[in-house]
Amino acid sequence: MATFVIVRHAQASFGSENYDALSALGVMQAEATGRYFADRGAAFDRVLIGPRERHAGTARSLVGSQREVTVVDALDECGAGSGLMQRILAHREGASKREVLQRYLHVLEVWGRGGHDEPGHETRAQFGHRVAQWFDEASLGVGRGERVLVVTSAGVIALLACEVLQAPAAAWGQMMHTMRNASITELLVSGRRRSLASFNSTAHLEPALVSGI
Repeated sequence: MATFVIVRHAQASFGSENYDALSALGVMQAEATGRYFADRGAAFDRVLIGPRERHAGTARSLVGSQREVTVVDALDECGAGSGLMQRILAHREGASKREVLQRYLHVLEVWGRGGHDEPGHETRAQFGHRVAQWFDEASLGVGRGERVLVVTSAGVIALLACEVLQAPAAAWGQMMHTMRNASITELLVSGRRRSLASFNSTAHLEPALVSGI
């Protein structure tokens, strides 16, 4: 049986001009997660990351800048997420950061059930197909006993959990509401047999370092 250790990227800069950059808190979260792995002698046969700077920045703190990583486009966040975020930020009308975040999570949840498709972006069905296809190929291509580190975004992780649990579409949005930065999720795979060993754990972070977005 192989293990996929999946880490959500550390906190990015929500609401700023460059969302993709890690925030000061995000840097601390990534460094703390890297120390957690190092203290336990965690070894990974492969390191896969999404194509965003927040993915790469988090991975550097987890395994060091000299470790070879493979960028996998399929591990990018849902394409509609950026479109929805830009639309909400453009109409924030003096709303607080918390209010903007709640609006964003709400429209994402609706999108996750098949509504609010964004022109020019992938649909919920296309997003699901993209991630499920990657996971099928990765599960069949991993060797017995291998440990694969994956750094990606909340939407991908929630979708993978839904796939493994065979959860209904509505569960994706509910899981998104709970996702924490730099959290760890573990999936066990053996061919087409998959199980969820842990989900969205932040036990390695001090309480002051825990954040949702």
